[in-house]
Amino acid sequence: MVITTLALGVYVVTLRPGHDWGGDFSVYLGHARNLVEGRPYSETPFRPTAESILDHPPAYPPVFPFLLAPVYATFGLNYTALKLVVAVCFALSLPFYYALARLRGGEMPESAIAALGFGLSALVLTLKESVISEGAYSLFAGAALYVATLAYCRGWHLTRPVSAGLAVAALFLLAYGSRVAGLALTVAFVFQEILNWRRGMLFKIVVAGTFLAGVSLVAVTVYDFRSYGQEFRLDWEGYWTNLVYYVRSPATLWGGAWRWFRYPVTLAALLLAGTELVRRTVFRPTIAEWYSWVTVGTVLLYTSGRSPRYMAGFFPLFLIYAMEGARWWAKKLVPSWERAVRGLVIATLAVGIAFNVGRAPRGPIPEGVAQPTFAALCEFLARHTTAADVLASSNPRVIAFYTERPSVRYPYARDDRRFWQGLRETRATHLVVFRHVEEDREQLLPFIARNRDRLRLLYENPDHLVYALP
Repeated sequence: MVITTLALGVYVVTLRPGHDWGGDFSVYLGHARNLVEGRPYSETPFRPTAESILDHPPAYPPVFPFLLAPVYATFGLNYTALKLVVAVCFALSLPFYYALARLRGGEMPESAIAALGFGLSALVLTLKESVISEGAYSLFAGAALYVATLAYCRGWHLTRPVSAGLAVAALFLLAYGSRVAGLALTVAFVFQEILNWRRGMLFKIVVAGTFLAGVSLVAVTVYDFRSYGQEFRLDWEGYWTNLVYYVRSPATLWGGAWRWFRYPVTLAALLLAGTELVRRTVFRPTIAEWYSWVTVGTVLLYTSGRSPRYMAGFFPLFLIYAMEGARWWAKKLVPSWERAVRGLVIATLAVGIAFNVGRAPRGPIPEGVAQPTFAALCEFLARHTTAADVLASSNPRVIAFYTERPSVRYPYARDDRRFWQGLRETRATHLVVFRHVEEDREQLLPFIARNRDRLRLLYENPDHLVYALP
């Protein structure tokens, strides 16, 4: 509880008013609003196109919206209250990673600092400012890994196969229902059980049967997860770019530190964690090792976007592996220095935490949906458009959520003829411009300048424009 209380206290103190432009958050909130108002879960004014669906599924998994729904019902669109859901989830996840580290042989100080190293990383201190599902996933994935590892260590998969299997499957479902990336847990379970194929057959059947039944029930009643399959495309250049990008991504854990601290620590952590992950996989793999490989591999193959947050499901284990690697190498090379090496690693992570907390951004988020100009834009669109109109923009999910009008992504084409054709295919009636968005400045505004005689300006403020389409 000390870890949770400390992390949650930092989250609350550093919580910032407002919300960035994002896009994912508006889909989660749209689902939560549907749950509160009794509408179909996936009903949304956002209309995916053949292009946009490759990057933005029309609906998101249901667990996080179910967590948001009571808060939304009580406080409405209060971002401070909604962000607290994310913060509480992150804070509650940390004891599970601490307990997992202890279960794997870590002592109390190093296990605690590994958990806090993730919970008070610059990455998490940034993620808690967005109403997105990473916090919920961190909680349920951490709980699933701990409970599954505990079941194997205590032999419950043999002595209590039904109760242990139901507990593991339920946590797998909650993680998968938070983010589709949670499928990595089930794949890791399959790999682990292949190694133990002749033992614990009932445990295997209970976990697999319960998980498949749960996924099928949700797919029929609430949400179909298969839409994510369209986001994985064959792209060899993209895979290489991902590899380079994600090798560097652990530096975001110490993003608040100076470069002279951040990059040497990242390199050392990569070497320690990498060698330890390989060593454990070769000699004594557990479900955590399989989960790590599947999670990292999936992120490397995902070419529809890149973000350090996609690695958030692995980073707690990354720090645990770094701790374990330091302990193993110290014993192997200079046993008399083991305590000193452990102390050095703990101190290094503590310094990184101090940097992150001390330099965490404060004050209102400078750009985003809380800006008065955006509120004025949405008020205009709500008053001067109808449910028959279709609004085209670079951020259609946010527009759809705030205006409750049909909203589409304008075409990616830079050729005017194809751009017009794309607008006609989506039946767009209005073009909404975000002047601060680089893509709008580079593509949309030049298009408007070239076609000004065919467009009619309806609304303008310092940040936004609205044009009527012919």
